[in-house]
Amino acid sequence: VGADGTGHTVEVASGVYIERLVDQIPSGSAASRFTLKSTTSRGAILRPTVAGACIQVNNSGSYFDIRGFVLDSINQPANSGGGIAFSTETQGAITQIGLIDLEIDANVKGDGITASRSTFIDVKNCSIHDTSCTAPDVGLCHGIYASTGSRNWLVERNEIFDNSGYGVHFYDAGV
Repeated sequence: VGADGTGHTVEVASGVYIERLVDQIPSGSAASRFTLKSTTSRGAILRPTVAGACIQVNNSGSYFDIRGFVLDSINQPANSGGGIAFSTETQGAITQIGLIDLEIDANVKGDGITASRSTFIDVKNCSIHDTSCTAPDVGLCHGIYASTGSRNWLVERNEIFDNSGYGVHFYDAGV
């Protein structure tokens, strides 16, 4: 797709993909979002073999939707995975993102969704369950963990259960 995702939709066929998406999702615009979606709801499975979140956005990203994926870190070392991570030092540089119809499943070895300084994030119709950590991080893996400066999140119509930490934890987030 390139650097400009404005108005584009990329459809991913059902199957298991042994990779992480790190800073690979282009931004759209307020008038025309970028969409990354599984052609079949929860048919495309991201199952990376190296440490880190299945989908990770660092520093900036905006106006995009991720739809219909399963995020599974079963092949990663303990406490090194996670479903989705948004990380930035600039308030609001990661903004206007939709996470829709995702399953972040029992094999995630970290937070289901973790974020800092991310704004206007919608989490809808997702199943986030059985995330876990081992010692010394037992109890610190949450379904959703939004910290430091994360604001204006909408979390609706989700199933969030059986996580080793809180289901949803907004910490020092001003939300």
